Amino acid sequence: MGNERFAGGDYQGALDAYAGADALMRVPTTSYRLARTLAALGRLTEAREAALRARRFPHEDNEPPAYEEARRDAERLAVELRDRIPSLTIEVAGVKPEVQVTVAVDGVAVPAKAQRLPRRLDPGTHMVRASARGYATVEKRITLRERQHLRSKLALTASGVEPDEPAFELHPVGWVGFGFGIVGIAVGSVTGVISLNAAADAKTQCDAEGLCDPAAADDLDRAALFAPISNAFFIIGGAGLAVGVGALIWSFYDTDEKQAVFVTRDGVGVRF
Repeated sequence: MGNERFAGGDYQGALDAYAGADALMRVPTTSYRLARTLAALGRLTEAREAALRARRFPHEDNEPPAYEEARRDAERLAVELRDRIPSLTIEVAGVKPEVQVTVAVDGVAVPAKAQRLPRRLDPGTHMVRASARGYATVEKRITLRERQHLRSKLALTASGVEPDEPAFELHPVGWVGFGFGIVGIAVGSVTGVISLNAAADAKTQCDAEGLCDPAAADDLDRAALFAPISNAFFIIGGAGLAVGVGALIWSFYDTDEKQAVFVTRDGVGVRF
């Protein structure tokens, strides 16, 4: 089916047939026919990958003679496509060396280490995009012809908008510390009031000579019970507040450090 469609000029139909056959069989003949069809459709980079795959299939005992013929044809096609595939080298100007630039071709990000290298692309129109923090994004349509090796420059200009100052953020430990501090102080205060009121009630039931009514014993027991609880929660609350304050100071320090780094970059809008 694929051979008939290819012979009739229905390259897309042939591609569908060959792609399915190659995914299923993975032999030199299907990979070569897939490469040939991709080349006919102008998808030269994919075509060369398929041709190289066909050429690299290992030899097997008693394999059909067509396999070796497909390897030879694929090798010739790979060499032909290597010369036909155009390339694009992108130069980004207008930014300092320490500025991190993002480059994308047809919506696909180019790795930072490969941005200055020639990039093989299919013939046709491609969209190139370059951006950096603090700079206006630049987009450019570039049309490549077969065998063309083009170098294109994209100049970035400062956007004139200063990056936002880093917002103050309290470290999570600070929130936990302040939470324990508030709860500790609150519970300590309530239990302390209960203990003091119980002691006061017991005192009213005692005379000047220290003799107390039997009912005063309950108030004294309540005062003795809640006094250490109050002290314990005051200690927990104090420790929590101390942790919260320490985290607060650290958060301010951390924010100042970020601002300092921003200043050392001469206000170019890049924050590291």
